[in-house]
Amino acid sequence: MIWVCVYTSLVPEAKQNIRVFINYAREDIAWAQRLYVDLVQHGIEPWLDLVKLLPGQSWKREIRKAIREANFVITLISSRSVEKRGFVNAEIRECLDLLNELPEATVFMLPVRLEPCDPSFERLRELHWVDLFPSYEAGLEKLLRVMFNERPHKRNLTRVADASSAALGKGDIPKPTRGGLTAKQVVKAKATFRIDVLCFFDHDVLVLGSGHLDENSTRDIKNHRLVRQIEYRHPPTGMDGRFSDHKQTQRHVELGYHEIVIFDRVTGKSLAEANCDSYSTICSADWSPDGACVAVGSVNFLTIVKLNGDLLPKENYGNERRSADITSVAWQPSINPLFGSSSDVCVSNPEGKLIRKLAQMPASVTCVAIEPRARIMAAVDVAGDVMMFNEYGELIAQREGLPSLAGPPHVGEYAFHASRSLEFSSDSRFLAQCACTGGTKGGINIFDVRDGRTLFIDAPETNLLAWHPANPGILVSASADQITFWSIAESD
Repeated sequence: MIWVCVYTSLVPEAKQNIRVFINYAREDIAWAQRLYVDLVQHGIEPWLDLVKLLPGQSWKREIRKAIREANFVITLISSRSVEKRGFVNAEIRECLDLLNELPEATVFMLPVRLEPCDPSFERLRELHWVDLFPSYEAGLEKLLRVMFNERPHKRNLTRVADASSAALGKGDIPKPTRGGLTAKQVVKAKATFRIDVLCFFDHDVLVLGSGHLDENSTRDIKNHRLVRQIEYRHPPTGMDGRFSDHKQTQRHVELGYHEIVIFDRVTGKSLAEANCDSYSTICSADWSPDGACVAVGSVNFLTIVKLNGDLLPKENYGNERRSADITSVAWQPSINPLFGSSSDVCVSNPEGKLIRKLAQMPASVTCVAIEPRARIMAAVDVAGDVMMFNEYGELIAQREGLPSLAGPPHVGEYAFHASRSLEFSSDSRFLAQCACTGGTKGGINIFDVRDGRTLFIDAPETNLLAWHPANPGILVSASADQITFWSIAESD
């Protein structure tokens, strides 16, 4: 969701939907309450914890959410607050972190002095403040003038989760700790040829390409009741490492070098074919949540393909100085596509136009992923750096993963192909990552998003991953001409 508001005049009872977070020390509660009442009377939506917090709510999370959704933050400064320790300062630090992400000229934090004193934070001292003394009315008028006449700030972020849920913050994903998880090899199966596609259709159909499993391996997998059926496909290219599947409509996408084909799994027939890029290879694709269109990434271009095969005008993310390899695209269940473009992690709108670059990674992005609840977006680069973002696009965690290159990476290095080297489990608890080309430390890293535990599985040359849709503790990996089913569980 993008908020764009323009205010041209200061009038009483103006219904301008300006959201203001009030930060204060407990000793200054009377000032905060008076200011809250006056802001409401002028048509502003202030947020004050004593008024807005409900019984049973997580106050830390709700405060963090209110700060992120605010157009302005008012920080009440007094001799009492500058000497205060505790959460009031944590609120200020979070606001300052947001301020640092904004263009330099943006007006977001409004320091308000209640008496002669200096803010304890150096960054606040750099901002011009408003005094509510000796005349409260004069100070209030200045505040209102700023909030009504300044173009109110609403961070240019895209929320992909339900607005009723509080966004995750940096403290909500614990720091990594080794131990506490185990991986048991359930079945290991050999194929007749290299596995370059690994994914699931529906909840219990395993799809492989191009290698076939022998009869004994197939029987062993079915005897463990891991899948109901195994399907084999032979696409022209395995660049994405999977066929993007839309379970509700039972359709999937297969990639060619320059075109995509949309299949109906009920009839087995192709519904549409679209030529997306005549000059370079298609790398990745994913469905929109409603199954009405597909986002397709190739060198330089992000193309939105409708269900009938029609193309929206494709967006060129390259320039004269360098190409922009869109190596990975994830859309479901977000309302907007997430994609990697060279070293940038980006979000576009449903038409493929750039909304925001979330981060520039140290090296080229190899894979992006969105967890099933759409509250966490993740990306990994060829250096093995893993970044996680909340539904507002804010960086909330970084992890050290498995590199895909032998030497020191640099921006612009291109991985061999955009394999599915980053996957969330169906219950959103685990994030699995492997080196997309086998790398130098062949294996799989598992991150427990809930409690921070990590696990390394020694599985050389693994370059494809797929979590079981119906059993979130089962991970399937592919390396060269074999696949392995792993059971991930807590250690005794």
